[in-house]
Amino acid sequence: MPKATFYNLPREKQNKVIQAAREEFVRAKDGEILIKNIVISAGIPRGSFYQYFETKEDLVDFLMENHFLKTKKVFLQKLLEFNGDIISAFEDIFKNMISTENKENVDLERKIMENIKRFQERHSIHICPLKDKKLFKEISIDKEKFRIESEDDLESVIHIIISIFIKNIIDLQNGNSEEKVLENVKRDLNYLRCGILK
Repeated sequence: MPKATFYNLPREKQNKVIQAAREEFVRAKDGEILIKNIVISAGIPRGSFYQYFETKEDLVDFLMENHFLKTKKVFLQKLLEFNGDIISAFEDIFKNMISTENKENVDLERKIMENIKRFQERHSIHICPLKDKKLFKEISIDKEKFRIESEDDLESVIHIIISIFIKNIIDLQNGNSEEKVLENVKRDLNYLRCGILK
């Protein structure tokens, strides 16, 4: 996590460092983040990086935790927007995530997925912002439509949806069109909504 000196920076400079770090995180292969690229992009001296973060791992943890918090916030907003319809909320989140103008988000999602296991190992926890047991108390799901009555029910549904997302993000990066991937997500979410029994 960032040191106090990072939080003492003006917000604009914090954002510059975060943006440069995010770009390098997405670019890096196998977690080989180069501090040199971050400091050049952010326009800060190399030594400043270590005044803000102890290690590269601290930086990655910070980026991932920020991403998890934003993901949870977007989910809660979409759930309100769609009146508790969890399937429609997730469909809209996915559509926005993969839209052409959000290509950077798709790349970031892929890198987050690649790094979740390492993050969990470093912190000896299982983390997913939408599988937080407290989330069930924070959200309002339309119980007329959905049989989600417990934390375990919610966790199972979210696990299925995240699996659908991961598969289709990979398909998008392997050359499937945005339209085809969105069509597949709608089909898969519809199976979840209606079941596969006739």
